[in-house]
Amino acid sequence: MKTYEKKSGFLGVLSIAASLAMAAGIAATGPVSAHAMLPLAGAGASIQTPAQTARIAGTRLKTTSDAKLRAKGSNKAKVLLRIPKGTVLKSTQAPKSGWYKIAYKDKAGYVSSKSVKLMPKKPTDTSKPTLQAPARYELGFIVNKDHKLSSSYKPALKTIPGTSKQLTPEAVTAFSKMRKAAKKDGISLTAVSGYRSYARQKELFASYSRKLGAKEADRVSARPGTSEHQTGLAIDVGAANGRCVISKCFADTREGKWVAKYSYKYGFIMRYPKGTEKYTGYDFEPWHYRYVGTAIAKDMKNKKIKTLERYYTR
Repeated sequence: MKTYEKKSGFLGVLSIAASLAMAAGIAATGPVSAHAMLPLAGAGASIQTPAQTARIAGTRLKTTSDAKLRAKGSNKAKVLLRIPKGTVLKSTQAPKSGWYKIAYKDKAGYVSSKSVKLMPKKPTDTSKPTLQAPARYELGFIVNKDHKLSSSYKPALKTIPGTSKQLTPEAVTAFSKMRKAAKKDGISLTAVSGYRSYARQKELFASYSRKLGAKEADRVSARPGTSEHQTGLAIDVGAANGRCVISKCFADTREGKWVAKYSYKYGFIMRYPKGTEKYTGYDFEPWHYRYVGTAIAKDMKNKKIKTLERYYTR
């Protein structure tokens, strides 16, 4: 895992529902988010390292001629059926002695490697793409489970007017503009949570671990150093009336809909949109917004890209 030293970095992971609501003096009205990256799985027939096994098992093949599915990996074995040329298959174990084990129709058997060719591997939902993100600490950089901030990192901070919450100065200015624009449309927004230190995140994660166990805590909380809130660029937005604070139902409120529609104009993006868990590793959080600046936010909007992970892997 990469660790970014002190200077000024940005981006991140998840908010902690119950604790944030308590900190804001408001009770959460919906379920806490649950998020977890599923590991890749695979199996190999020959001796392989775990990484090799994961790459080989599930290999996609295409027959280059009419192929024979045999009961065993041998030209003398019984032919179970014939497979037409151009048929796409998937191996269920690593090739052994020139034979791939496959399942075809209602039969399981072997096809010769001489009658098939490997097909390009399709990206899987659980694969982690290589990010082509900005240099460390530039506005828009990523902090998540794979890009960690050091324990000493602390950005320059400014208090959001009318609250006790803090963000970086540029993020405070942007949020103030957004809140003012929303007010003109009859929408009252508030900052439920802003900057959280490494130490505070450590306390929160430890608390969840004691109550839920480490595995479950990973689903509802960010480990210290992996929280976007430590960057000072992440804010949990809520309705001033306290409705659906740190809850998925915020997406259905007037306030939630307004922020989702117009936040990009002020340099904010919803960091964990619905249906993007396979890219971000986190559950849907309609209240968690990240300041990335208007250039990135508008570019993502125009290109219909929802997450930073996908934005940097185009």
